[in-house]
Amino acid sequence: MASCGWWGSIEDGGHEDPPFTYINGTEKDPSRWGYLNPEWAACSRGNLQSPIDLSPGTALISPLLGKQKMDYKPAPAVIVSRGHDITVKWNGDAGHIVIDGTRFNLLQCHWHSPTEHSFGGTRSVLPPK
Repeated sequence: MASCGWWGSIEDGGHEDPPFTYINGTEKDPSRWGYLNPEWAACSRGNLQSPIDLSPGTALISPLLGKQKMDYKPAPAVIVSRGHDITVKWNGDAGHIVIDGTRFNLLQCHWHSPTEHSFGGTRSVLPPK
């Protein structure tokens, strides 16, 4: 574990082979997820689950989300790299977001590498800003 100053630490969560990948053409790519684990069978039947391709002009912000209010604040955190993703887990109150009157506390966030979703058919090493 390495120190990250006052706010947290970095941990190497190991780099064992993940049970699935986002890389097309591999044995564990998204087209095969429904066959890798019986609990993931829905992945072989559905059309609207992850990963998805966000094509230019097709992704829209829904007006049905209602008003959003973010109230995030500094809090101690741990960053974990597992080889296929990077996770930030906050220890303590890191704030929240309110969407249409429902509060969601900030507990963790993570990024896949390569990205889970594609943009115009292309995946990035990490999600774009």
